[in-house]
Amino acid sequence: MADGKMVDDIATLNVLNEKTILEQLKNRYHKDLIYTYIGDILLAVNPYRSLPIYSHEESTKYVNLKYRRTVRPHVFAIADKAYQQMKRTGVNQCCVISGESGTGKTETAKFIVQHIINHCHSHQRGLQDKILQVNPLLEAFGNAKTIMNNNSSRFGKFIEIKFTTDGKVVGASIDDYLLEKSRIVVQNQGERNFHIFYYMFAGLTADEKYTYYLAEPEKHRIVNGNHSVKEVFRTDKDHQHCQTKFNELKKLLLTEGFSDEDVDTMFTVLAAIVNLADIEFELDQDLDGAYVGDEYYLKVVSSLLSVDPVDLAEALISTTTYTRGEQIVMLKTVEQANDGRDALAKALYSRLFGWIVGQINDILAPRDEYSNESRCSIGILDIFGFENFTHNSFEQLCINFTNEQLQYFFNQNIFAWEQLEYANEGISMNEIKFNNNKGLLQLFMERPIGIFALLDEESKFPQATDDTLVHKFNERFSKHPNFVATTGVYRGSVFGIRHYAGDVVYNAVGFLEKNRDSLSRGVSDCLKNSENMFVSKLFRSKLSSTGSIHRRNDNRSKDRKAILLCPSRPQRQTGDQSKQRTSTGRKSDSKTQQTTLTSCFKESLTELMEKVLAAEPQFLRCIKPNNQKQSQRYEDNVVLTQLRCTGVLQTTSIRRLGYAVRLTFEEFVNRYKFLCFPMTARVQYNAVNCYQLLESTGLSDWQVGKTKVFLKYWHSEQLDSLMDSHIANVVTSQKCVRGWLARQRIQRLRNHSRRITSQFMIYVQENGENLFRNVAQTNEHDIRKRGKVNKTKTPVKTAAVARTSTASPDREVSLTPSNNNETFEPSEVQKLILQDTLAAVRSLDPRVWCRLYFIERNRAVDAFSIASPTLIVDGSSRQQRGRIGVQSLQFSNSDSQSQRIRSFIGKGVQLEMDSEGHIYATRLTKNDIYVRGWTRPQFCCVSADIIKSGGSLPYGEAIRAFDMDEFKVHVAMEEEREGNKDFIRHLCILSLSFIKNSEDDTKTPCWVSLVVLPALRQRMNDPQVLEEIKEIRQEYRTAKEIKEEAERLSKKRRWAKKNIRSSNFEKGERKAGRLVRLMEREKAISEGLPWKYSWEKSDDEESNKPSDVSDGVSESEQSMAESSYYHSDISSYRHSRHVGGSDIRRATMKRLEQADPGLRRRQSRHYYASEQVEEDKMYTSDNSGMKIERRRRWAKVSEFIRQDEEKDLTQE
Repeated sequence: MADGKMVDDIATLNVLNEKTILEQLKNRYHKDLIYTYIGDILLAVNPYRSLPIYSHEESTKYVNLKYRRTVRPHVFAIADKAYQQMKRTGVNQCCVISGESGTGKTETAKFIVQHIINHCHSHQRGLQDKILQVNPLLEAFGNAKTIMNNNSSRFGKFIEIKFTTDGKVVGASIDDYLLEKSRIVVQNQGERNFHIFYYMFAGLTADEKYTYYLAEPEKHRIVNGNHSVKEVFRTDKDHQHCQTKFNELKKLLLTEGFSDEDVDTMFTVLAAIVNLADIEFELDQDLDGAYVGDEYYLKVVSSLLSVDPVDLAEALISTTTYTRGEQIVMLKTVEQANDGRDALAKALYSRLFGWIVGQINDILAPRDEYSNESRCSIGILDIFGFENFTHNSFEQLCINFTNEQLQYFFNQNIFAWEQLEYANEGISMNEIKFNNNKGLLQLFMERPIGIFALLDEESKFPQATDDTLVHKFNERFSKHPNFVATTGVYRGSVFGIRHYAGDVVYNAVGFLEKNRDSLSRGVSDCLKNSENMFVSKLFRSKLSSTGSIHRRNDNRSKDRKAILLCPSRPQRQTGDQSKQRTSTGRKSDSKTQQTTLTSCFKESLTELMEKVLAAEPQFLRCIKPNNQKQSQRYEDNVVLTQLRCTGVLQTTSIRRLGYAVRLTFEEFVNRYKFLCFPMTARVQYNAVNCYQLLESTGLSDWQVGKTKVFLKYWHSEQLDSLMDSHIANVVTSQKCVRGWLARQRIQRLRNHSRRITSQFMIYVQENGENLFRNVAQTNEHDIRKRGKVNKTKTPVKTAAVARTSTASPDREVSLTPSNNNETFEPSEVQKLILQDTLAAVRSLDPRVWCRLYFIERNRAVDAFSIASPTLIVDGSSRQQRGRIGVQSLQFSNSDSQSQRIRSFIGKGVQLEMDSEGHIYATRLTKNDIYVRGWTRPQFCCVSADIIKSGGSLPYGEAIRAFDMDEFKVHVAMEEEREGNKDFIRHLCILSLSFIKNSEDDTKTPCWVSLVVLPALRQRMNDPQVLEEIKEIRQEYRTAKEIKEEAERLSKKRRWAKKNIRSSNFEKGERKAGRLVRLMEREKAISEGLPWKYSWEKSDDEESNKPSDVSDGVSESEQSMAESSYYHSDISSYRHSRHVGGSDIRRATMKRLEQADPGLRRRQSRHYYASEQVEEDKMYTSDNSGMKIERRRRWAKVSEFIRQDEEKDLTQE
């Protein structure tokens, strides 16, 4: 093929070198052909803009693709290949996407999932949409903006889509790895925190922010880059984008199956993290320990997490150890307290993230009905790319080592295992050299002198520092070819590593602290005791060896090194084997406990590689054309560096010369034997038969080894195409034969049916006349025996209402309840059925709980006394105990509309009464049934559930229709105001309308009315009910008193809000607080003048008093003084350090001293010295002297208060 032409597959180039590969990629990129094949490997160049090549129409071209050469290279082709390979072979597949940060790996993964899900079927409705929406949901919580990428994955995810053997998707699962927790509290210059925080601040309303105690984003440390940016949202477009994403996220959460309560709880925890990072600590000079400076944020976090603020403060500023049974409490330094606060923020977010992933897995898990079926899967690995920043820390070390591991896996698959297999099978092949990075993996993984082992060892020593760690690195690894010992300007906590993608210099500052990842036991116990069950569950959940809380089977690898270094090709697993491995797992080593972040990282990486090794890989390489993230800009040096690092030239060579498809004799014969041998033939698995089969197909350039057949990557397409054609011919033959057999069978059935019919007609003809004569003779004999014919009597069914009604229809009754100005006028039919019930109730069985009347056009058709526990009224013609069919009733003069309504009653409604007298109704028919009169609840006793449902009975759900408690309240109110007694009797009626096509219930011609007899009986003579009514009346009488008490408390709260007390010792022109008020009270009593406490004064008196609340109070304190949470405690925060601390601080220290009486003596530097300070030094600027002066003045105030209380007691 000419080198000047563009080719879809680089392996087909005549001249193969770096220049020709680079020119091909460049020419294709400028024509928006961003995908290129290297044999069976896909190379993708990031266009940094949207291209019209991902539509559904374009995706359809790559479904069931037979010839790859008929369409252009595309990521959809790799997805289709994985899906078809899984269906054909039953072997699990895995799409491994690799590349540097910013190369488009996340978008590529989404396109793969989209193509697979859109073109496969599912037995579960909505499952495919839920799987597609997983990626944007996890991106909000796991992605962030970095210098190299605006949507960088800060965690690794392995999406595993699960199928039945016939290719139907039944579920999915997600495994998350290596979440970058440190980003929560620290971000590099020009980077951001996780997306979800910015979505919250842009999307939440002002009221919602107030609910979650959130201010402007610039005022929160972890959102504005440690106070390094003036505006979080620099443009309106940025703010609008985040707001749109937030609204989409809320919809996604509800679509995925999260409840409104779950969403609110998630935002509450996120708001707690934001406020937790704003807690600041100060140094107590007396105790030489940290204490919480501004306790506002402490109280906010405590409220959001539902923990005691004193417990939280104690956990943040102190540590407790036990030595020989003695409890020792030590106060933390400010730096240690800050570290503990950040550790709690990271733990909250990582556990929340793990819980979200766990919830998604529960929602997407296959149903129980598929648990026993064999399953296959396709995994998509999307993990952070290689990173090299100006400042590289512990996170970059872990990220780059993960990419080294994936590069090693790629080298093993493409080069090492393939060339080893050629040698073992006797295939002639020139050796291709490649850059093997096994030595670098050993540098990190070797024990006991590897980098990770040494890092864990140093983390165990409290006195170790980052400098000593780097010093040991230089001593141990200075001669290793992949380690760069730092000298000159890099001397200090800095070291270098030669990665496959280039040299990277790491700054070791914070390595040990990040590796320890220590969350103190006191903080953990405090959160475990939270009253919020969600927060408590997060911290009570056991962490797996990978550091996640949602792993169901925490099974550690027996040999981590064997998996990560993968010396030999693993055995691929089928769906059944994978299922068996998942259910049995590996034996857990309970004796070993991993505590460091490095240990969790190695376990996570081991688990990830074990999943990848168990599947057949499909490789995708992503490349970025420039470092500026600009479209239509292709820089040769940037692309060439990536091609060299990833070994694209060597990969192209081995794909060109080698054999990508390698099948054992058994696999090859079983898959393709029909191309050469008869279907019923038993073909032996040997080289001779494989030769014969391959020669019959006409293929060339293949080889047969000792145990395997070696094919080019395009051979499999040609063989599969021949098989499809062969199978199509077989299906056509089967179709013809089956059609002929079916026609023969139908003909036989027709002939048999004709014979049977002819024989039956002959039998009827012969016996019909004899049967008629016998019947006629029998009838004549019966007539003669009786002597005459009895006339048939027509039963006349008179309505119960007509028999018992004595009321005059002309009589007008007006019933007006006392609690409403609207007049209630009962209908004529209501009057009749109530009169009929009152006349019959005394003679009825006590077990009868209602009288049921069928109404048509304001006429009572029939009445029934119901004693069965349940009653079903339906549209059938049956009538038995517990069931009444409407069609069994005798309707006279029914019009067409009434008949149509009765025909649509169907299964009807079920009625039952509980022990308290409530009537429950369950709609069994699919047509609507309404409760009549629900729009006027003051004239009936319908429940609140009926009113909420708009008067309609829900389908298949029991709902309370008649509320006995509502009836008792009506009775109590009428008794209180001596209302109309007939109105109370009418409250016992419950009417149900049968509706067709949602017509208004007042227009329907048919309904049923129930007179609830327990209500009538209890109203008459039940002492218990009368006692309950008496209690209700008592509560009604005290309502005015309750209202007055509420007004009095509200008045007191309004006064407290306007009159914030100040400290007694605050300098300035304010009053001296309690001391002055006590002196004013003493003076008023001595002079016999009236005197009131400030909260007892009227609003008019207080309105004339000037308020000095805002004087000297900070802006944030003044704004919080108006909130329902903060109120009048603001001054106690502001002046806490002047009067010995706030209530929380004093309570915290008191609890700590109770736990360890020697705390103050051990911590204080001035404890003994302060007692000996001379009197003449008290008023100097020395801090200790000022403290003693404050103590003495406070002692005087305390003595004055004590004397004042003694005087009050004496007067009493």
